Order: sequence, then C-alpha cells, then structure tokens
Amino acid sequence: MHFYTNVQNHGSKILIREYKDGVRQKLRLDYKPSLFHETRETNTKYKSLDGKSLKRVVFPSIPAARGKIKESEGLTAWYGMNQFIYP
Repeated sequence: MHFYTNVQNHGSKILIREYKDGVRQKLRLDYKPSLFHETRETNTKYKSLDGKSLKRVVFPSIPAARGKIKESEGLTAWYGMNQFIYP
C-alpha cells in the first residue's frame, strides 16, 4: 500500500511524508514547475479547455514561476496549476 501523510512546499523543494509498503519515508524533491500561456502558433501540442493554443514554459524553480506570474499579472494569462505542492 502506498499513501501520502503530508505534502508541502518549502522554497523550491517539495517535502513529502509517505508510507510505501508499510514503511514511513520522508522525501525532499527538487521541482521545476511548468505553466502554459497562449500563443499565436496554431499547430501546438497543448490546448486550453476552450481550444486556445498554448505554449509550455518550464521554470527552474518554484520561486521563479511565482515571480513570473506576479511580474506579468494582467499582461499574460497563465494556465496550469499554480499550487506547486503536487509533484
């Protein structure tokens, strides 16, 4: 059996407490989040729920992604999960 008892974000890491096959484990994972923004390109791999073409952006860390969201607030619509505690 495998289940999580706690998952939280700390800086640019994801901290996980889990049970895997009855053994308690603690993990610290580096995480590079991905977000998406609209693009004028028509033939893209990613689409929004309403059919808009999206471009994937991979950030080097969680703080970098949060900073970019804040910096471009009102200018760029970002798609994807911005709660980065889910690996």
